[in-house]
Amino acid sequence: MLVKKKDGRFRFCVDYRAVNKSTIHDRYRIPVIEELLDELAGASVYSKLDLKSGYHQIKVKEEDVCKTVFKTHEGHYEFLVMPFGLTNALTTFQSPMNEIFKPSLRKFVLVFFDDILVYSRSEAEHQEHQKTVLRVLKQHQFYANEKKCAFEQSSVSYLGHVISSKGVAADPEKMKQ
Repeated sequence: MLVKKKDGRFRFCVDYRAVNKSTIHDRYRIPVIEELLDELAGASVYSKLDLKSGYHQIKVKEEDVCKTVFKTHEGHYEFLVMPFGLTNALTTFQSPMNEIFKPSLRKFVLVFFDDILVYSRSEAEHQEHQKTVLRVLKQHQFYANEKKCAFEQSSVSYLGHVISSKGVAADPEKMKQ
């Protein structure tokens, strides 16, 4: 099935309910947004990175590829990268993000799935933090969606909140119906 995204493009979705029913749920703890945002006190410069097709940057283990099979009028296909809709997709994505950013997490980087926030007290410090984050992404071959990124901002929208040196507030754009 094709599902329309906010930007007008389409996302390909497969019904994995049968696979999910027989899947053992991963017990990996997903970050709580409010806990993450508590780490921002004292920051005044922000950059936001959004990973391009986030889940599709995670390769499926070779022995699990057969579990991603789907059928179309053209034939049967299998995903080689993490598809949307699998029970453990969120934790399968969050785990490596936390691992690769472990030395920087909650010091100057927040990661919530494919949304990365770099925060710093000064512009000079922020440039060093950005270099570190971009180096880690490059080293692990993760790619950002340039259109959704914002660099060296005094205020940034992140996970439904507007973040600035004045604090955290609900994003008015997300509150519109």
